[in-house]
Amino acid sequence: MARTPPPAESSGNKLSDIIKGAVNSAVTQSGVNAQAEVGRVGPGFGPNPLQPRGFASPQDVYDQSVGYESPFNHLAPGAMRAMWSVPDVAVTHTPVNTLTSAGVPNSTQSAQIVGGLVSNPVSPATGFNTVPNMQLQIVTNGPVHVIANLSVQSNVASDLVQFAFYRDGNQVGQIFTHTLPSTTNTASLIHLAIIDNPALVASFLTPHIYALNWKAGTGVLKAATTQRSMYSLKLTPY
Repeated sequence: MARTPPPAESSGNKLSDIIKGAVNSAVTQSGVNAQAEVGRVGPGFGPNPLQPRGFASPQDVYDQSVGYESPFNHLAPGAMRAMWSVPDVAVTHTPVNTLTSAGVPNSTQSAQIVGGLVSNPVSPATGFNTVPNMQLQIVTNGPVHVIANLSVQSNVASDLVQFAFYRDGNQVGQIFTHTLPSTTNTASLIHLAIIDNPALVASFLTPHIYALNWKAGTGVLKAATTQRSMYSLKLTPY
């Protein structure tokens, strides 16, 4: 007895027909989008269905535009890859040199507040002498920034007085000459600062004593009440 062949499948149900239909549909939709991109209108064409995407800055993405992006934009001869054209300002891994720790400060202020100061000290009549309570002992391995502040006055109008920094009894830096006010016994604020490097002339971590010295002019030079202080800052942290 002869076998009966299976019924033929309809042409619309074949797998090959289904694949071809999907491909044709994708090609048609791609053509619609391409026509919309160049601005054509007419039957079967509409506006670009893709919405522009937002961004905070053009540097947030590789491109400089929004909206539809054609895959053929970067295929022109000589075109650079997107990641090669990132502006320099967008590169954030530039190394920055920073100190590992801050400098170490030192001052006479705490001792002056706790122990008190000699009020209205008077400078000797001749030579450079240390201003009372204006000394600091420092241990450093590099340069030191030394600052001094004091108010002084004289019983002679426009008296010329002098100041200088000393380290371990030796003068460091220049002599500073100051003209006091034309009115006698009128206080004048003095602010002086130097940068010294004791490590170049002494062994490593040797203690040093910095002092501010003063020299009277033709009159009697004295510090006004207790208004004076001295500070130092080690510029090379340990």
